[in-house]
Amino acid sequence: MSGAHDKSTVYPDLPTFHQAVGEVDAPNWFMGTFEGNKLKIVPPLDPGSEHTYETILKSTLHLFPMWLISDINPLAPKWLCQEIAGYEVKQMPDEFIKNSTSEQIHNLVIPTFQELNSEGWDL
Repeated sequence: MSGAHDKSTVYPDLPTFHQAVGEVDAPNWFMGTFEGNKLKIVPPLDPGSEHTYETILKSTLHLFPMWLISDINPLAPKWLCQEIAGYEVKQMPDEFIKNSTSEQIHNLVIPTFQELNSEGWDL
């Protein structure tokens, strides 16, 4: 299904989305992306096992600031785009950030900027 002026595509389900964007082995939380000026997402009513209707909508909003940043500066690092987008849509409350990073920071297991900019799924 195409959106206005073919600016977006909503795929029928998660496996079809992963296949269409060339990420057949992607984790189930990967539900949306953008390429050029086209948004690609899974349907909010069939989000897969890792999402709900609400998280699909919020994750789709997360893609918009990333899209804007890439239009302004295509060389902006991935980690910066992700963090600004997450901040703008309030996806990660302070308590979540604290709980998900404090042990790594305490143990000095801090990823490098190169690792944060990786195209892999590990971070």
